[in-house]
Amino acid sequence: MTGTVSDSSGGGRVLLSSTGGATQEVAVVAGRFEQQVALAAENSTIVARASDTAGNPSVEARVTVRLDNDGDGMPDDWERLHGLNPADPSDASGDPDLDGLTNLQEFRSGTEPFVADTDGDGTGDGIEVAQGSDPVHGSNRPPVTRAREGAASALDPAPRVAT
Repeated sequence: MTGTVSDSSGGGRVLLSSTGGATQEVAVVAGRFEQQVALAAENSTIVARASDTAGNPSVEARVTVRLDNDGDGMPDDWERLHGLNPADPSDASGDPDLDGLTNLQEFRSGTEPFVADTDGDGTGDGIEVAQGSDPVHGSNRPPVTRAREGAASALDPAPRVAT
């Protein structure tokens, strides 16, 4: 972890601790510190507490780190939870529910990669994301668009034929 501490003296100290790990005291020199932090768990929170040269606390920062061993942008625990392979970076580009969102986009949107309409509101996740509505909460639906006369919704751009 590398950080910058704004302090008129340019000195002080930072206490770093992580979930399940020991607390480390790191000196701040010229307003900067650098320290490796060992993570004891797959999902760890690193806490940095800074103080000035007199020992007065000035700031606390918390960072949650989620491991992504294959480097595809999706945390390993999320991949396992959703039936993906945390050792296969190619699964980030998959779209198993055919809603127009890749698995990586599903992770970033908070949607389900195997459910085309996560919130069950009748509008697919891909359409909701493209139109700027919330694909997780059904109360926020995209506006009805009419591509042609008689179109019913954004999901049905074809005109209706009376029978």
